[in-house]
Amino acid sequence: DQSIAVPPPSTFTYNAVINVCASVSESSNDETEKANAFEIAIVTFNKLRNAKHLKPDHITYGALFRACATLLPKHNEKRDKILRATFGKCCQEGLMHETVIYDIQKSVDSEFWRELLLVP
Repeated sequence: DQSIAVPPPSTFTYNAVINVCASVSESSNDETEKANAFEIAIVTFNKLRNAKHLKPDHITYGALFRACATLLPKHNEKRDKILRATFGKCCQEGLMHETVIYDIQKSVDSEFWRELLLVP
């Protein structure tokens, strides 16, 4: 009997799950399905943040910004709160990469972007 050893998840694995969640809106307009996908993305992100030997990278944050933008209704207090908190964590962890900036700018309007940057 041959058994295949399954390796433990990596940051890449977690990122893939969050990316798939963010892509749900491309194939579905079902709000329940989007809410479920967002919940999976957040749970996955938190599991990665709490993992002993792993941590989020700039790809993780970009995927999470895309998930917020595509799965939560625009101009929604919950969405904006999550985007602000995610932006703050990303900055604190020194992961503000050009691809993250690109994903944020695609995800929010210019007024919200200026607010995140604390530009009057």
